Order: sequence, then C-alpha cells, then structure tokens
Amino acid sequence: NAEAAQQVAAAAPVPPKVAWTHSLPKALAASKRTHKPVMVDFYATWCGPCMQMMHTTYTNPAVRTMMQQFTPVLIDVDSAPELAQKFEVTAIPTTIFFDPGGQVIARSTGYEDPTEFLKLTQEVLQKSHHPETERKASAAGHRDICGRCPGHSHHHRDYLSIFEAASKP
Repeated sequence: NAEAAQQVAAAAPVPPKVAWTHSLPKALAASKRTHKPVMVDFYATWCGPCMQMMHTTYTNPAVRTMMQQFTPVLIDVDSAPELAQKFEVTAIPTTIFFDPGGQVIARSTGYEDPTEFLKLTQEVLQKSHHPETERKASAAGHRDICGRCPGHSHHHRDYLSIFEAASKP
C-alpha cells in the first residue's frame, strides 16, 4: 500500500550530501590512501545541464550513497580554465574518473540523469576493483573501461604530472 511505502521511505536514513573537494592534488592523495577512484566534474555556474545535474543527479539518494565510494572533485571551468584545457574538456558537464594512480579510467560528457549516472559509476567501480581486468587493459595500453571514448588515446596518459604541475603557483 502507498501509505506504508511512504512511511518506510520517510524512515530510511538520508545519505549525506556529496562531499565535494575543489583540489585535484588533494583528491589524488586521498585516493591513494583510501583506494577510492577520483571523480572530477567539470562544470560552470552558467551551464544549464551542469546545474540540472547538481539539482537532480547529485541530490538523488542512490547517487549520494554511491558517491561515498569515490573521491569527488568539482571544478568550475571558469575558475580553472587551464585544467579544463589540459583535460581536453570541450563541452560541459564533463565527468572524468581516475584510478588512485592518476590514470583516466572513464569519461562522460553531457547531462546524465540519476539512472545513467549510477550505471556509469557502477561500471567504474566494477572495473576498477578487478586487478586482472586492469592488468589486461594496461598491457593493451587501453584505460577506457566504460566504452564511452573509444579511440581517444589522449585520455590514457598519466595525469598525475598534470595534477602536480597545475597545483604549483
């Protein structure tokens, strides 16, 4: 019955808000300690789809719960245009996932509703926690695990040096 379902939903604990950071070097350092992948969302305050993700996708309880398994970073492309350029962000929102070593493991551009975003994050977590899959992908020189950017070898560089260079004055 609908009333019982509402009572159960009301009694369920609300997951915490996404714990965004704005520092890529700090996020990577934390990722090395926690072994959580880093998720970077490139956005702008004037971007309609970006704001839609902020107000729908990232507020969704299931997404908020899933985000606890990542080190989330929020980068405003207007405040950090050099980072957007280094990561070849040509449209926003762009979400890039990194392993704890700084390697790109997935990339997505455009608005994703909660269902699409959860599918992507589940794929990232599944692949990032299977060492044999990672070893084979690395041996083949291929780091795109979600199949969203085939043929984009420029995403397969080690971005740790870019993070470190970008953090220096």
